Amino acid sequence: MKRIIENEIYKLIKRIPSEEELQSAIDYLDGCADDLTLAESIPGLLEDWLADKMAKCEYCGAWCLRSEMYEDCDNWFCDETCYTEANEGLDMREEARAEYVALNR
Repeated sequence: MKRIIENEIYKLIKRIPSEEELQSAIDYLDGCADDLTLAESIPGLLEDWLADKMAKCEYCGAWCLRSEMYEDCDNWFCDETCYTEANEGLDMREEARAEYVALNR
């Protein structure tokens, strides 16, 4: 079951989730599921989890758990480096896109 959830998360964030992200998703699904929940509901519930528990870094575009990110005026940054460089006016989005394309050829 973990592998199925990992695969669904991969579709959303374009990478294998960390153990913390996977556990967060499992906990979220466990809290939402009831006796009437079917397997085909999992993708939709994971989209809800993404909206509730994850955020996209304003600087590099990586998805991370909000609990592990820096927040600044409703902007989320995955780490201190992204936060600092974004405030210095650098733009990593183009470099991140190029790296993503190179990794997914």
